[in-house]
Amino acid sequence: MKLVTMTQYQENYGSSEHPFWKNKGGYTYVVTGLGWGVVAKDAEAYAPLLKLLEDKVYLNHDYSNEYLIDWYFAEDDEEVCETWSTPEIFTVAELEAK
Repeated sequence: MKLVTMTQYQENYGSSEHPFWKNKGGYTYVVTGLGWGVVAKDAEAYAPLLKLLEDKVYLNHDYSNEYLIDWYFAEDDEEVCETWSTPEIFTVAELEAK
């Protein structure tokens, strides 16, 4: 099993005092190495893993933001995005390494 997350990316076309956020698409991130027997499919059980991914890739600045909009589990061989898009892939070990 693998964890698939989708994000929303935004850019601020205003200022930090008067922001004007514009959606600019998003990205797909995949976390592999979950192993067999992923039974708990709720956010609470995987909150620590989602937090590690957030710390690694998500943005929260005055002029750009990226945040989680959806997540799900998929089989290891399942396609997770369109053919014209390439997901960024992490292992659990890579996320846990500081």
